[in-house]
Amino acid sequence: MLETLDIALRGGIVTCLLLLIVHLLSIRPLGRKALVFALASTLMCLHVVEVSPNTSHLFGDRRVWFSALLMLDTLFLVWACMEFFQDECQIRWYHYAYAAANIAAVIAVPVLGLPLLWLFVFMPALFLYLLVVVVRSDDCDLIESRRRFRKWFCIEVAAVGLTITMLAWAYPFGEQPAWVAPFIAAMVFFLCVSLVVWVLQNGDDVFAFTDPNRPHHGLETKNALSIAESALLVRLEQAMEKGAWKEERLTIAELANALQTSEHRLRRGINKGLGYRNFSAYINEQRIRWAATEFRDPTK
Repeated sequence: MLETLDIALRGGIVTCLLLLIVHLLSIRPLGRKALVFALASTLMCLHVVEVSPNTSHLFGDRRVWFSALLMLDTLFLVWACMEFFQDECQIRWYHYAYAAANIAAVIAVPVLGLPLLWLFVFMPALFLYLLVVVVRSDDCDLIESRRRFRKWFCIEVAAVGLTITMLAWAYPFGEQPAWVAPFIAAMVFFLCVSLVVWVLQNGDDVFAFTDPNRPHHGLETKNALSIAESALLVRLEQAMEKGAWKEERLTIAELANALQTSEHRLRRGINKGLGYRNFSAYINEQRIRWAATEFRDPTK
């Protein structure tokens, strides 16, 4: 019964991920965010089948090499989460260092048989870095649905990752009780369901290709805002004309306090009313406009 439950749950995970992939590839205009997330989801489909003792036989004698290759999924998961939580994803030197170390581990697993190296080194590093990405990108994010989603989704991912690591520590490979595989599959299944539901409802606003540094307008425009929100945009524009953008390291909380409004309402106004996805991009645009005006003025 546990074997059947495990196979059913992993089939559900693959189904959810395939649905997610199809939806991502149908988003227009199709951008890098959707493509990277679709690729990571594809590797995850293979991964959830390969790691279970009840389905790993599908890979035959080449399972060891498939297992090593699928460890690269962590690289694409990191990349996908960066694309998801950051509108302007920038690759740094430490990303390349992590990638090189992960590839080295992939080579070491089939040759030296070191699966625990990946599980106890790269997985914790992955979760720690994703936590940093989530926290650092939260304040400037103007897409309210994504801000709400990231908090509990990060908690879910961390809980699942920590549980898997603890179970692997308590029960080494080949010695796990029959209940471990379906238990892990159940956690990942509910995680995938929550992700797919959110993407189907809100994903177009996040994954559609847009320039993060330029305003864009979706279904809602200034005409769709309430009278109070429209009045807030007027006060915001007046504050910008008075040079509010000149304050170094200006946060949206400080600006909301100056305008005597809530952060939530200000975020919605800038995002839905002006079309910006990122607060820093909005402030930088104000500075660029001021510099362009100064440059055109021959008296200055």
